Formats: sequence, C-alpha cells, structure tokens
Amino acid sequence: MVLGHEAIGGVVQEDGGESIRKGDLVMPVNRRGGCGHCLACLNGRPDFCETGGFVEAGIKGMHGFMRETYWDEERYLVRVPRGG
Repeated sequence: MVLGHEAIGGVVQEDGGESIRKGDLVMPVNRRGGCGHCLACLNGRPDFCETGGFVEAGIKGMHGFMRETYWDEERYLVRVPRGG
C-alpha cells in the first residue's frame, strides 16, 4: 500500500470535469465511500460512517498520495484558492 494520508498539488491534466482546471491547486478528500446505511452516510457524510464501511487514503483500503503523481475523480478534489 502507498502511504500518504494528506496531499496538496497542482492539476497537470484536465479530465473533462466542470470546475477543476489545469494549474489549479487542489487537495484530495481522504475518507471516501461509506456503508450507505447509517445516518451519517445517508446524510452524505461518509467521513462519520458509524459502521466503518469507508476507505481512507493511505490508511484503510485505498492507496495514499505519497507518490510523484496520481489521478483522481473531480468529485474528490477540493480546489484551494490562491492568494490571500
């Protein structure tokens, strides 16, 4: 398993998404999935899954971000505003 729980990086290639563009600074969402049955998951908060039915980058069921490059779905990327 590739370690690396947290990351920040620049987009080098667009994949036809709607809001992330080449050159944007982004952070990937670490915890994903969820069981789809508990109250937290039903409310769109798999990060608070009560059953443990989630994956977490570099920790549980998913490779982490400690590598030169990685690909991710736009829905799991959060754009970081530049400047102050």
